[in-house]
Amino acid sequence: MRYLPILLTTLFLTSPGLAQTEPAQNEKWFFDLETPGGPLPIEVHGPILSGPWGNLGEPNSKTVIVNGAESISIGGVIVTDGGSFSVSHHFAGFDSQLRWHGASNEHPRFWGSEWIISRKSGKTTIPIKISDRSTRFPLPDTPPAITSGRYRVTFASSPDDPAVGLFTINQDGTASGTFLTTTGDYRYLAGNAAGDTLKLSTFDGAHAFLFHAEKQDDGSLTGDFWSGTWWHDTWTAVPDPDFRLPDPFEQTKYRGDAASLERLAFTDLEGTPTPVGVLAPSGSPRVVEVFGSWCPNCHDATRLLTELHSEYKDRGLVVLGLAFEHSADDAKAIEAVRRYKADLGVEYPLLIAGLSDKAKASEALPVLDRVRAYPTTLFIDADGSVRAVHSGFSGPATGEAHETLRAQWIAHIEAMLEKAEAPPLPGRD
Repeated sequence: MRYLPILLTTLFLTSPGLAQTEPAQNEKWFFDLETPGGPLPIEVHGPILSGPWGNLGEPNSKTVIVNGAESISIGGVIVTDGGSFSVSHHFAGFDSQLRWHGASNEHPRFWGSEWIISRKSGKTTIPIKISDRSTRFPLPDTPPAITSGRYRVTFASSPDDPAVGLFTINQDGTASGTFLTTTGDYRYLAGNAAGDTLKLSTFDGAHAFLFHAEKQDDGSLTGDFWSGTWWHDTWTAVPDPDFRLPDPFEQTKYRGDAASLERLAFTDLEGTPTPVGVLAPSGSPRVVEVFGSWCPNCHDATRLLTELHSEYKDRGLVVLGLAFEHSADDAKAIEAVRRYKADLGVEYPLLIAGLSDKAKASEALPVLDRVRAYPTTLFIDADGSVRAVHSGFSGPATGEAHETLRAQWIAHIEAMLEKAEAPPLPGRD
């Protein structure tokens, strides 16, 4: 059995509807993840299982999964065993992979693929089929009647917690958007619109989201939402350009004294119990992130914190991550967080704080009134006073909301550092 690490997969592809030739660099393929709501498209640009068998890792090749404005480079490991091969592509920071199989004879042939992801309930495998269509969703060739804009969205499963829908509908039938909630966003959604119908989806290795919607006579939308094969919800949306979510700095409250957080102890990535105060001591401005390696919004938050840590660490900023993982097995949790740390290039320390269940996380962090979202981010002054607690995260897919969040975080960090760097006030006689 041979293991060949590669940057890209370069094998011949033979399948009904697809030519046995090497595709151009800008070639577009569609694979369908089979869900109860119908095919969920995986859009891939570049060569897929293509090129000469002996030309693995073509340096000028580029293969990416595309969700509208988002591009995710894929690479992995090919395993050959006698007359067969499999190619596994893992997604940075997630216990998730695409796996393709085929026959590796003189003229390699592809015969199947699946998505494998670790969830709280265990490993889940969903078959993937090749499609020969040229658009993300095949819809009638009629102009879209649904309009772009901001919508107030209500999901049936959470009627008291409305969301924001941001949709861009183009006259050529292409569409994009996302949903903002109090816990995070639904990533980069892309799809098609025609007449009164809108279909959007995303696949990024962690999310597999599929949305269908129909325009009603009053201009509202009604639709269905599927997440993988394990979740279904219904939703309605009403155009509302003025609707905003609650302030994420006002949702979660800190309820301990100045040293309460420092006294808590969790497990480091070597398996050693470590007090928070050892890694994020009093006397330094600190940002503490409550996160999970399984959480895509946490990935976005960690990427921003990694950038800000690099920019401000020389001025004394300390950043610490507290991970709440799916597995109660310390070894498995440590493995997941180590992979997360390496894949995302995190240079600040991370601790294993407990299980990803929000009730258990709230018990593990009694300094907060409740853990409402992953991530939750604490901004703490050098004197130990908690300046702010931010619940959830609006990632890059949210556009203006993300830029606002970024500016707010930087403003808090700058204020923390200025306070720490300020000279002591003169004493009084």
